[in-house]
Amino acid sequence: MKKIGIYGGSFDPVHIDHVNICKAFHSALGLDEVYVVPARLSPFKQKNGASAEDRYNMLRLAFSDCPFVTVSRFEIDSENVNYSYLTVKHFAEEENAKLYFLIGADSLNTFVTWKNPDIIAGLSTVCVVARDKEDTNAATDIFYKKYGYKPVIVPFTGYCSSTVAREYIALGLSTADMLLPCVAEYIEENNLYMPDKYHEFLRTYSKPSRLVHTVGVEITAKRYAEKTGANVQKAMFAALLHDNAKYLSKEDYPDFKCDEDVPEPIIHQFLGAYVAEKVLGVEDAEVLNAIKWHTTGRPDMGLLEKIIYTADLLEPGRKFPGVDLLRKAVDDDFESGFRLCVSELLKFLQAGNESVYYMSVLTNEYYNGDKK
Repeated sequence: MKKIGIYGGSFDPVHIDHVNICKAFHSALGLDEVYVVPARLSPFKQKNGASAEDRYNMLRLAFSDCPFVTVSRFEIDSENVNYSYLTVKHFAEEENAKLYFLIGADSLNTFVTWKNPDIIAGLSTVCVVARDKEDTNAATDIFYKKYGYKPVIVPFTGYCSSTVAREYIALGLSTADMLLPCVAEYIEENNLYMPDKYHEFLRTYSKPSRLVHTVGVEITAKRYAEKTGANVQKAMFAALLHDNAKYLSKEDYPDFKCDEDVPEPIIHQFLGAYVAEKVLGVEDAEVLNAIKWHTTGRPDMGLLEKIIYTADLLEPGRKFPGVDLLRKAVDDDFESGFRLCVSELLKFLQAGNESVYYMSVLTNEYYNGDKK
């Protein structure tokens, strides 16, 4: 019997790893054909996402050299809500074939909460693309107990992210190692993922290396927000602006006030909150506080403040000794991992030659002293 794979997603935009994942899926299962199915509505549409037609066109370009791939318009042309079970049901009715449905390791963790997952698991063999270091054992066991078989693991080594690609484009950074040239050209020709006023500000007043760090904080904050149930869009917005004043001078803002004893490396957190509010028009108090305290922390921080503080310390670009242990601690339990970050950062500062701002000490006393 013919073997057909179904690979769905937003693909906003399609990147190199999407293509390579599809090839790995095709090879690992010995598939005759793979249907790549873009969703009709991208969850990022409200924030600089591409239209369904643009995403479809980019997919056609990206997979033009893959004869086993058909880019399907099923979800794009559907007037219904794009539930995955409807897509699987459609191909089960249209094709006399054995179906394989590909999801990511993160989706496996939530699969049982999807709309009619029994239909998906019954009409197709669920397959999971697992990147480096992704532990799928627990979720696989749950899946087995529920549906009577273990999902097929498709191992993959890669790092690309559509979120990162969109942010890199908006911030004027190179996407040469993320996007195929044909896709990059399409994006440029059609003015997709254009910068808003916040990205324009950062492009004007920051440096490329700092912008790379900023995107790293964004994707890390996104993951921590998803883990803790915080507002993901708000976390990414605060992360985007957390270092907006890194290269600004307080002398250029005569109405800005801060204590005279604030060390130079700390000023940018206070100036950043000021600029976000007074120059960029940010009104959300949670976002402003997350920017204001992202370097030193403070006693009794809100969840968003903790997320930005921790993401700033642990984003993928950080390479200091012990960073992987801190990342694991946060992944295992966010609150206890956050407290460990507070204490370890203070130890690092005290071991160096830089003066330690008193708020860093108070933060550690609050979270790791008698009061927790």
